[in-house]
Amino acid sequence: MRLFLLVPVLVIFLNTTLSAPKAPTQCEVCRLFSIELEKELEKTASSAAVMETGHRLDPTGNLQSGKIPYRKSEVRLIEALEQVCASMYSYELQTEDALAFKYSRKRNLDALAKLMSKLSDTTSKLGISNNVESLIDPDGHLKVLKTKCDGLIEDYEDDITDWYLKHQDSIDLTEYLCAQRVAKVDQSCLSQELVDTLNQSKNKKNDDEDSEEEIDAEGDDTEDNGNSSDQSETADDGNKEEAENPATGMHTEL
Repeated sequence: MRLFLLVPVLVIFLNTTLSAPKAPTQCEVCRLFSIELEKELEKTASSAAVMETGHRLDPTGNLQSGKIPYRKSEVRLIEALEQVCASMYSYELQTEDALAFKYSRKRNLDALAKLMSKLSDTTSKLGISNNVESLIDPDGHLKVLKTKCDGLIEDYEDDITDWYLKHQDSIDLTEYLCAQRVAKVDQSCLSQELVDTLNQSKNKKNDDEDSEEEIDAEGDDTEDNGNSSDQSETADDGNKEEAENPATGMHTEL
């Protein structure tokens, strides 16, 4: 009897275990972190701002203020790191290609947050959560991904800073941090194809718009050709009429 009662519990446990996605590996976390950090840094790569670095005495004893370009300052790195791990919510597990990277970039979080803000009154009346993370990550898998990302920054802060200050122009972060430090044992995820669903959707939309413009242009060309043909036919008819009245020495008006 007791065994019979345990069967449903065992079935539920097995279903939950088998359907739950595997936790992200260090290799996967590091790759996503590297992609997103370089993306954040790219946003300010062309900044012409200058940072004050404090005051110091020069060899003559005069007080001078130090300056450094913002794009080379540690402040820029710190500000970028503050945004990186939150961007883990822009990804989702992809199941279409078993050989591809496990995560694909799916969402524009800024656009989604703006939309939820506009719908806040409606969602509150319907009793729907207005929290973006809870809506896109009901099973908490992406929360685990973000937590591991935060832990990666803490564990490899010195290496990240060293890459930023000394090596970012000579080696990409995925190679420097993931291949050479974080994922020395298992680097299989680094060679997998990364599926960017968000950019694919944007590119498809742009291609569709280009196709529509080409169709419109072809229609305009067809119309122009038709008008040109009509004008040519009218001119030919006029020339024919003139040729039929040579004795009068005058042109016949149509």
